[in-house]
Amino acid sequence: MNIRETLLFFRRKLKLTQKEMWPGHDTSAYSRIENGKQDIKISDLTSILDQLSISPEEFFLYSSIDEEQKRFRSLFQYCANHLNNQSKKNELCRYYNKLKDNSQKTLKELSNYIAIKMFFSQHWVEIEAVTPTEANDIFNYLNQKHYYLQYDYALMSNTIFLMTDEQSDHLINKVIPIEDEENRNTTTKQFAYNLITNLITLKLFNKDYEKAKKYLILAKKQNKEKQDYKYRMEVEYLNNLCSYLTKGNYQYIRKVYDYIHFLNDLGENQRSKLIEKEVEILTLKFRGEDDSKFNTLRVD
Repeated sequence: MNIRETLLFFRRKLKLTQKEMWPGHDTSAYSRIENGKQDIKISDLTSILDQLSISPEEFFLYSSIDEEQKRFRSLFQYCANHLNNQSKKNELCRYYNKLKDNSQKTLKELSNYIAIKMFFSQHWVEIEAVTPTEANDIFNYLNQKHYYLQYDYALMSNTIFLMTDEQSDHLINKVIPIEDEENRNTTTKQFAYNLITNLITLKLFNKDYEKAKKYLILAKKQNKEKQDYKYRMEVEYLNNLCSYLTKGNYQYIRKVYDYIHFLNDLGENQRSKLIEKEVEILTLKFRGEDDSKFNTLRVD
């Protein structure tokens, strides 16, 4: 829902008249806002929510300012989980081709374009892979920034694996831990969290354990208020996995499998299977098996 639709939603749920929604103000002005004939100022929206005792956080859980991006993310997720659905595939490909033909992409459009290429180029011939030139251009763009926003983190999360070790090291040390974390929304923080945990996993696959340990230290500096338990458990899982791979102590791998069992108990069956496969591949050396055939990294 957009802001207008959300105001209407709350008015009906609270069984209020238009006059009661904004007491002390011109009812016709509120009516024009609700009917989409007049834009609303932030100060006026704040006034309405304050008088109704609706917190901005609760209001914007229902409302989306950017409906187009909301539809894109929904379409992306659907296609990722239903690769053979032809009608949805065609819809996403049309959007991809529109972005491809646009030489003046906004940051949001570039982020969406690269996200499509990174995931769907592995599955659909209609989608091309990210080129080395594109990856280098993205590094140069991100490197010259001084403050990073949600789409910066999304773009970096999708392309960090295509950069050189020197490039990824440089960027990670600039952006992690996330600046002003306490003021960021959940989506922005999730992109930043995924960036560092995926990079740690990559270093473990490459057997670069020193870098993995370094990034684990950085990862623990995020989530300062320790409110995101999912992220904290993911970091602890990676810490135990790294400790097992470097020390071979059974207590660490036992904690790793405790985490997998916990995911199963929560009903996160697909996630637990992916983690279990990841652990199986990474721990081959302790079973004396050849891991040379495993040369790809699972990324979320």
